[in-house]
Parts: sequence; structure tokens; C-alpha cells
Amino acid sequence: MAVRTAVEVFTGIGGIKVYKWEGLLNTDTGSGVRLPHYADKSLQAVGTFGAGGTVTIQGSNDLGVTFGALHRFDATDLTLADSEPGAPVENTVEIRPNVTAGDGTTSLVVWLLAATPR
Repeated sequence: MAVRTAVEVFTGIGGIKVYKWEGLLNTDTGSGVRLPHYADKSLQAVGTFGAGGTVTIQGSNDLGVTFGALHRFDATDLTLADSEPGAPVENTVEIRPNVTAGDGTTSLVVWLLAATPR
């Protein structure tokens, strides 16, 4: 259960930022990224999910002490089990991925796009 560090890979015009967490294996988490001033966020997991591979997107408002699952617009947990992007409803102080299921072949990169409202 390693904690993988987020790396900022792009900052664009209009306040767009892109981060990635690489090398996420089963039971790994990503380090929290603090972007509460970026209201719009979209996340996508790519790579080998393995048997049952799932990434739960989590948030924290107590500066990374306690994390809980964020949700989609339909109130279900924001989990990524394929390469389809997802967006959280909540805007927490920190956001991170948590690989909550998978097997020995699970190896993922999770991408986060954060944007300010136009």
C-alpha cells in the first residue's frame, strides 16, 4: 500500500491544470492535491485494471487527515473501473485516487483536470 505522489504536468491558459498519479497498484493511494479554488474537476484512470480493478476518488476537508468517497451527480460513489472519465459533485480541499480493488496485474495512471469557471 504505497502512496504515489501527484505530478503537475500542465498549466494552461484560463487556469487549467492537469495532474497525474503514476504506478498505482492494487491498494495504493495517491497523495492529496489541494485545489479547492478549482470548482470543475474531471478524473480518468488508464492502464491495466486487472480483475475487478477499481479506483475510488476521495476527498478531504480536514487537510488530508480523513478521506471519504466523492460522488457522481446521481449520488453514487465516484469509482473508475474503466477509462471513462468522471467528475465529482463535491469540491473538497483535497482530492486523491484510492485503488480499492484489483489484482497483481493492476497498474494505473489517474489523470486529474482542474479548471476554474469561465
